[in-house]
Amino acid sequence: MPTIAEARDLILQTFKDAWDADPTSQNLEVRYDDRYGDSDINTNDSWARVTVKHDPIGFSPKALAGSIGQRRFPRNGTLTVQIFTPTDDGQETSDELTTIVLSAFEGFRNAGVWFRNIRFSEVNGDFGGGQKPLSDGWRQVNVRVEFEYATIN
Repeated sequence: MPTIAEARDLILQTFKDAWDADPTSQNLEVRYDDRYGDSDINTNDSWARVTVKHDPIGFSPKALAGSIGQRRFPRNGTLTVQIFTPTDDGQETSDELTTIVLSAFEGFRNAGVWFRNIRFSEVNGDFGGGQKPLSDGWRQVNVRVEFEYATIN
């Protein structure tokens, strides 16, 4: 059972392995949640922002009995991948990048971390509802992946 740091690394590595393996995404910039601010994004190409957040409920003091006197503590949270594509690029690149992230997590378990409730939502763009693109010329799709694991104490 992974520690908190190990679980975070496994979650991020699952994303990175899929992102780096696909020719559509492998050379695109990725911002992780330990680096704040996007003012220095120096690209006219698509890019992504990745965050891992644990849910407060996941840090419940309730422990499950384990073997040899150890206690299991359940942990859960959400991985969010925000995908940004230029607004004049159409939806094709956005859809391709979204599919890469969805495919990385759907039906997959990584060394004690379970992924579930994998979904995406378009944040902006002209989707028939009169929504407009972001003011800075980017189209955004958010992919959310719930995760669960347990630590031992």
